[in-house]
Amino acid sequence: MKALHVGNRLIDPPLIFAPMAGLSEAVLRKTVYSLGSLGLTVTELVPIEGLLRGRLKLSEYLSKDDLEFTSLQLSGSTPERFLEAGRMAVDYGARMIDVNMGCPVPKITKSGGGSALLREPAKARHIVEILSANLPVPVTAKIRSGWDEGSLNFADVGKALEDGGAAAITLHSRTRKAMYTGKADWKQIALLKKSVSVPVIGNGDITRPQEAKRMFDETGCDAVMIGRGAVKNPFIFKQTMEFLETGSYGEPGMDERLAFMKRHFEDLISSLEAGKALHYMKLFVGKFTRGMDHAASLRQSLSVVKTPFELLSLFNEWAEEQN
Repeated sequence: MKALHVGNRLIDPPLIFAPMAGLSEAVLRKTVYSLGSLGLTVTELVPIEGLLRGRLKLSEYLSKDDLEFTSLQLSGSTPERFLEAGRMAVDYGARMIDVNMGCPVPKITKSGGGSALLREPAKARHIVEILSANLPVPVTAKIRSGWDEGSLNFADVGKALEDGGAAAITLHSRTRKAMYTGKADWKQIALLKKSVSVPVIGNGDITRPQEAKRMFDETGCDAVMIGRGAVKNPFIFKQTMEFLETGSYGEPGMDERLAFMKRHFEDLISSLEAGKALHYMKLFVGKFTRGMDHAASLRQSLSVVKTPFELLSLFNEWAEEQN
């Protein structure tokens, strides 16, 4: 599988952990990256106004330890404010900036950000143009197919972004109206690939290595981005590379899965304040153990656990019973 060049950055292998609000925190990205076969991770969207007004800190989203393999995703609607935030990010150490033009959540779109930018291609282009012309790092954008089925303008938006200097474009092949329902239309990724000359990253409905290979084969995309499928199965990147190289892949054993969970929990406890650590631990238990035998009892205990250490202790006891 050929590595992907995005500006002056090398993404090798061309597999990317998607940005997801409330999920793509630094500890999870780093722990998943440590499993191998992952070329890039992307932070959850960072509202530029929160940064510029001092309500948010870049250190809450981007760890100094993961600058080498992480792109910082910014969200907003004003080109000049984007540049201010972009300069702040580069001063902090960010080595790649991604512009969110796909978030469908009303609190983002009502202020003109996220997928609302799909309705204003000229502004979308201006945002990328002002960033790429003034920052020394690659600038990319993540878009959706369009606002709704009646406005599938991804190809036009993609061309506008390319003209503005985007180093790569990610397409989540659903409309804003579809949110996260229905089925992603990969034919749109193939059409975007034919419409622009910059790298195209495909996103949507990848839950197994076979689907990642099929997206590469059917769309001609330069990289595959996996989100929710990787939260449920963080080993999917390693499995996908194995499948691309050999035509088959192995499943992690229970010991390997439990070791991953324990390491992730310990990293959360050592990296975050107690309340945040407990929040992410509960969230991860609910998603990662779905479908695992005998995990219901662990999930049922989440409502009564008060501290991250208490949850870690319960997890260790539960893990012992699985061996």
